[in-house]
Amino acid sequence: MIYLEPRKVFDAAIVKNDPVVYDFDKLIEVMMTAFDLGYIDALDYYYYNIEPLKLHKGLKIEEGENADT
Repeated sequence: MIYLEPRKVFDAAIVKNDPVVYDFDKLIEVMMTAFDLGYIDALDYYYYNIEPLKLHKGLKIEEGENADT
């Protein structure tokens, strides 16, 4: 399993624990709050730093209707 760091920020976006699944919208929200980013900057951060990790086994991010909330 892959956990995003710092966990004290990103754990708030976890919607399922086994395996760990993050909610895309919640990730954007927590980044905006924790890192004082605007929406576009949070998206840039996500696509540059987090999206590539989806290629690694274990990181799951659900979007929209598929996310368990």
